[in-house]
Amino acid sequence: METPDFTNEENKEISKLINQPLAGTVPEPEHLSKLISVSREKSLKEAAMLDPLTKLLNRRAFEQRVTELVATYNRESIGKENPKKYALLALDIDHFKSINDTYGHDVGDAVLKRAAEIFKEKFRITDTIARFGGEEFYIILNDVNYEQIIESLSRDRGDTGPGLSFQIELGEAKEEKIISFSGGLVPFIPSENHIDDVIKKADVLLYKAKQSGRNKINPDETIIPPKRNEL
Repeated sequence: METPDFTNEENKEISKLINQPLAGTVPEPEHLSKLISVSREKSLKEAAMLDPLTKLLNRRAFEQRVTELVATYNRESIGKENPKKYALLALDIDHFKSINDTYGHDVGDAVLKRAAEIFKEKFRITDTIARFGGEEFYIILNDVNYEQIIESLSRDRGDTGPGLSFQIELGEAKEEKIISFSGGLVPFIPSENHIDDVIKKADVLLYKAKQSGRNKINPDETIIPPKRNEL
């Protein structure tokens, strides 16, 4: 009989089940098999919601989170005097194609992984961070103060410059390069806006950021006049 391959998390769960007998007895093989099946199904479902490279949410998971957010907003915020504010931030790594072409896709993958780490450090656990593909990232900012997020994204990170920029060594020569982002920031009112329309609006602002020199974020004018907008 061929031995199945399990992930580390599945092995831990199975070991836990074996070492914690039910009602003072060792689980029967049939019961253990069912528990293993449930554990594997859970792991597969979780894996299907993640981008395999960066371990951020994928587009499918992002859309599911949006559906949940809309339901929660409609239930808890409509009718309140000061409902929560949300925003969508679209981000794109500057000159990413050039990085891939010059250093190879393995280096490009390393840049994407490091970008994901930066996002996890910068944003909150309540924010929804997703990679749609390539160098495109979308983040729903939960219960946000628009001026504070603009200030945070513009804050200098020392030697690497403003905002989300980071330094990384590229290629066999370990060439140091600063990776920067362009972005678009738009408000998102779950009860009024369809997420596809919000994404399109953010993409337009992102494109304008790239056209005007890159390494900056373009906020929608309903959020804040487009000043202090370097990213």
